[in-house]
Amino acid sequence: MGWFKDSLEEDTSERYRHGTNPFYDKDGDLLRDRIFHSRDVLLYYQLLLLVVFIISSIWYWTQRYIQKRQRGRRKKFSHGSVQPTGGRLWHRVYGFLMQQPGSECWGMMSFLTAYIALTVVFCFYDIKQFQLLVLGFRLGLMASINMPFLYVLGAKYSLVQVLAGWSYEQVNVLHRWVGTVCVVTVLGHTYVFFYYFYFSFLVHHVFAFTGMVAGVCFILIGITSIPYVRTAAYELFYVVHIVGAVVCLPALYLHFPTARTQALIATVALVYDRTMRLCCGYRLVPCTLRPAAGETVIMQFDQGSLKGFQWEPGTHIFVTVLGCRTFESHPFTISSSQKCNRSLDLIIRARDGFSKDLYNLTLTNPAMTEKWAIIHGPYGTHPVDMPEIDYKKQEKHPQCDDETTSLVKRPRRIVLVAGGAGIAFTYPLYLDYKLYNQQAVEDGLPEPYEIKFLWVIPYRDFSECIEMDENMDLWISREQGRPNVFQLLDEKYVEDSNDCWIATCGPEVLVKNIRNYVAKANSKGKTGISFHAEKFGW
Repeated sequence: MGWFKDSLEEDTSERYRHGTNPFYDKDGDLLRDRIFHSRDVLLYYQLLLLVVFIISSIWYWTQRYIQKRQRGRRKKFSHGSVQPTGGRLWHRVYGFLMQQPGSECWGMMSFLTAYIALTVVFCFYDIKQFQLLVLGFRLGLMASINMPFLYVLGAKYSLVQVLAGWSYEQVNVLHRWVGTVCVVTVLGHTYVFFYYFYFSFLVHHVFAFTGMVAGVCFILIGITSIPYVRTAAYELFYVVHIVGAVVCLPALYLHFPTARTQALIATVALVYDRTMRLCCGYRLVPCTLRPAAGETVIMQFDQGSLKGFQWEPGTHIFVTVLGCRTFESHPFTISSSQKCNRSLDLIIRARDGFSKDLYNLTLTNPAMTEKWAIIHGPYGTHPVDMPEIDYKKQEKHPQCDDETTSLVKRPRRIVLVAGGAGIAFTYPLYLDYKLYNQQAVEDGLPEPYEIKFLWVIPYRDFSECIEMDENMDLWISREQGRPNVFQLLDEKYVEDSNDCWIATCGPEVLVKNIRNYVAKANSKGKTGISFHAEKFGW
């Protein structure tokens, strides 16, 4: 702590709001010891977070192994139903954790509550003397410790999704809450130092001035990350995020020696992410734009111009359209299948800012508008329990004749539910699973999947943006009212099936209702019903 003491070499009361420099008091050595003790205490906090990540990774790969074995058993018995095992108590606990009473399910809220509680405990643990000043240092250390986690969770290219298998939705939620912890602890840290020292004194010392720069970056990022502000001014949110994330790293490095390791780790994560995006993901390609019903833009990229570009259903890309807010990049889910369509399609609903300007641009030439665009991606991971989507030629099991096969076989049910623009997620899945069934039939095998599809839209003409077929159901809310999700799933889509995968994307209310339906079914022992959701909001 000598670096800090030396920077306050002259002990004059003009610099301190409350008395003299505390490091020069008779208990100055004890104060330094308490601050170093805070650093040692928070080492255990870091280790606990690391242990949680390791446990999550082990759990994920264990699940993958189990799912792989179950898929092998399905193939062996001509896609017969294979149900997971487990006690009744576990089913009830699992169903409870899946239930979503508010914006998040009980499982995620429990995890976040444990994380916040752990953070609060370590912020205030064993602070006995010089409480305010030691607390100020500890809050600053807490913010710096969470920095690497914040940057890793915010990266598109990181080991988090590969090792722990966290979905984009989960990573996004964790990123926001870790960011909230950083902003709150930075505010507390800043308050303590403004309480002790005058602003005119702080701006003349590198350690304090760089701390204020990092603090301002975090506070601005925190303000623009408020859901209302982010939705109303996404472009501002994006720019502040990028600039603030870059500026605060060297500022943090120069602010406090103990934080240099964390600043370097966060820098490596940021540089790696951006380098991988630049080397592997960025492409300048032509695209066509056309308006559709419901103030919607259909953006298409011919696959011929995307040589080597591979994507899977449910992934998303970032798009920059030259000539329409050229310096902005926005994420959109890919709404076409690489196997079944000749183009990469995006369905973009006009809201505000970029999407509204893009829609207005297409109105100038309703037939077709051609532009150049920069895209990078794709991003996103498949859920562990997602049914197999890449068809491989199969043979009938030698132990099963046609009659036995027909008795044992029962196709796994796939239920795809979309609300509005959520069709961008479910439609490519529908096309790929439909193709999978066709390939199986061509090989003389029964269809492995029974596909059910529901799309909830306000007006019928919204359906013009995709190719519908007779097996796809529409629910027109302006004509039929809001759907009773529980009733529809029970009576038409899930019925008595206990080997069913439900995937959904759309408004929060729709996703919440479907999640709660699956949670209720799981708690009653129907553990063969699994669920995956994609949410709006980036």
